[in-house]
Amino acid sequence: MNKKLIGFLATLVFGLLAFFLTFGGPEGFRLWWLEFSNGSTWLPFSPYNNRVEDASKLKHYEATHVVIEDQSLFWKGKGTVVQPILNSDGQLEKLIITSPGSGYSSDVEARVAGAGASDFELGEVTVLNGGISKIEIIKTGKWYDSPRVFCEGDDLPYSGTAQKKYRNGQLMDKRKYLLGELHGKWSRWKNNGIPLFEKDYLHGKKHGTHMAWHGRPVDPKDYKSGGDHGGKEKKKTYVSLWAEVNEKAIAQFKGNQASQQEKNEWIVKTYQEKGGSFAPKLLEHYEDNQRHGLFEKYDDQGNKISKDEYIEGERVKHKALDP
Repeated sequence: MNKKLIGFLATLVFGLLAFFLTFGGPEGFRLWWLEFSNGSTWLPFSPYNNRVEDASKLKHYEATHVVIEDQSLFWKGKGTVVQPILNSDGQLEKLIITSPGSGYSSDVEARVAGAGASDFELGEVTVLNGGISKIEIIKTGKWYDSPRVFCEGDDLPYSGTAQKKYRNGQLMDKRKYLLGELHGKWSRWKNNGIPLFEKDYLHGKKHGTHMAWHGRPVDPKDYKSGGDHGGKEKKKTYVSLWAEVNEKAIAQFKGNQASQQEKNEWIVKTYQEKGGSFAPKLLEHYEDNQRHGLFEKYDDQGNKISKDEYIEGERVKHKALDP
């Protein structure tokens, strides 16, 4: 047998053996990959790009924090400030008491609450002269310094898309999450597919363009419905372009098993291609959770009523407009 072939087969066997010893099989590898890629926006098959869950399955938690509870009925201490010290992986290493507080009894308990709380176990709380001087850590875990979203049954913060739907199947709300924080676009629609808003987020903060609409269609000013054009046949007339496109959708999807979501997308796209639009309500720009850039407001007819400019949260220009 060819030595190269023998070498290849040996490598393949050892590779498969190492694979099964490491992951226990394909399912083990899948679970490992989901955890490994959970914080990535670009790795193939990462949850951020592939996972979609109903929003009802997501649970919102506060940032990880310590709760101190005095077990005595007649002693209710307060004022303790605890600072977490983390390692390079974000795991809690120790708790530093920066302010001991006052008024505590000798029977005090501490626990971790918020995101990832189930991973922690705190032990003895040392009280000195009515103030907290030390909190023992028995079991540690990942510490999150901002609110996070978890999917029920998961130990890791949620990465992926969360969505809600109307009864007719049309998307109501769609949000992108990365490690439990809003990251990407958050969009909302009416039950007929008309957009209500679209917002950009970066690691849980407003960052980018935020656009809101009044939720009603605006026909092009030069729109003319059908009617008598001098021929033998009269074309059907419509009260608006929106009504025309909606009726044409009936013929477009007749006998088709398309969902209401697909039908509404076709209606909105066709309406815009024919010059229709949707009345704007608000245009905003953010950077690192601060107003930064152009801000415009519109009345329900789509007329601009104010224009502002912000730099790092501070308004530097303002102009009120007469629609």
